[in-house]
This record gives sequence, structure tokens and C-alpha cells, in this order.
Amino acid sequence: MADSAAYMIRWDSCSANPYLYGSSVRYMPDGSVRFENELMPSGYVINEWSSDTNFQRDRHEPQLPILWEECSYTFRAYYSEKPAHTVFLRVDFYDHQGSGLGYQIFDKKMGSFRVPKGMFRYTMQLVSGGMKKVNFYGMELFAGEKRIFGGVCNQRDDVDELNIIIPEMRGRMAYVPESILAEKLPNAFAISPCMRILPVKTQADVMKRLTNGYREVNFRINGNEERQLAVTLAKRIEDSHIRKRLYRYE
Repeated sequence: MADSAAYMIRWDSCSANPYLYGSSVRYMPDGSVRFENELMPSGYVINEWSSDTNFQRDRHEPQLPILWEECSYTFRAYYSEKPAHTVFLRVDFYDHQGSGLGYQIFDKKMGSFRVPKGMFRYTMQLVSGGMKKVNFYGMELFAGEKRIFGGVCNQRDDVDELNIIIPEMRGRMAYVPESILAEKLPNAFAISPCMRILPVKTQADVMKRLTNGYREVNFRINGNEERQLAVTLAKRIEDSHIRKRLYRYE
């Protein structure tokens, strides 16, 4: 996965492998999933995604992107759980023989991990820590820890404008073209591919946090779909003193 790309992970009805005993799993029209189980023990896997899938058996493609050995990646997850702080994310790594190469457990919705040498496949799991309900919207993976998807790049304290790039989607992958990266726009940030599926309040919270301290926000788009998202996100900016502009890139 390139530095200028982010992969969106969904909980699909055709590819999910949820814990079903005593569970209620509802696939919502907006693509989110509502999972409930009042009696689910701590430590049990709510759902798992794998980078290696047997198509003849499972009838679907791998759910996770290919990662490079000894490289760092960052994940960002969008879900809400009850009670709070009762869902964890676990990443397991395996070699060609299926032997474990290690794992990491995260108690936050954003974190980074390094792929061990010899990794052939990996899995990502949502794990119960005593949760009763969880609304899952999506996750994303992107390269590095401080890339254009992970934070504001080319930071300029003397420039009070924020450049929000809305990347093109190719299936589950969002791409920022090299041409716009070469421009080295000040205070540039590539919007999360998951922003397309988040609820209104979450979108508003993200935009408030992202635009805080700026007086001008430039949305940079390529196609009509990206334009529609830019218009939607512009409406989520509640600060009337922020000037909003739309630019097209090739």
C-alpha cells in the first residue's frame, strides 16, 4: 500500500465472521453494523477480517490490503460502544506455515504497528472487553505514522488556510495523486475515506477539530462524487467566520 493511499475496511454481510451465539447483528442501509450481545464474555472476538481468504470456500476476496514487511502502518477505527472503552482492536501476524509471529492489542481507536519480517498474512479483530452494544462504521489503514492521511502535512504557522484533499476512491482504496502531493500545499490533509459513511454528528465533530484555528478552508477535489462530499463537509463547518473554497485538481 503506497504512502499516498488509504484502505477502507467495512463489515460486510458477505464477508463478516461475527460471534453469533446470543448476538443480534443488523446490517444498516448506510453500511454500518449494529452488534448487540448482553452476555458476551470479555476476550471473545466480535468480528475478524483477514488478508488471506480462500475464495473457493469463502466466496469473497481478501478483506484487508497487502502490507509490506518491516514497514509501519496506522489504523483508524470508527465505532461507538456501550459501555464506553469496552472494545479493543487486535492485530495478529502469521508466516507461510501459519505460525504466529506476534500480535498487538490496542485500546484506542487509532494506533500504529510495524509488520514483522516474514509475515505472510495477518488478521484484524474487534475484541470484547465487556461490551454490550457496538455500532461499527468502518476502519482504515494507511502507510506510516505521519503521512497525509494521518495528520496535517507541510505545516505552516504563518498560513491560516487548511487544504483538505478529498481523494479519489478506487474500490476500497483512496488515492491522493502524486501531482497534488508535488504541489506541497501548506497545511494539507487528505480526508478519511470513511468520512463518506460516518453519521452527521461524527462528521461535524471531525470538521470542527480539523478546522480549529484556520480562517480559510480549501477543498480540493477531482470528480463529481468528491464534489458532493466537499459540499457536505463544508456544511458541517459551523464556524461562520471560516471562508470555504472549492478547487479542482487533475
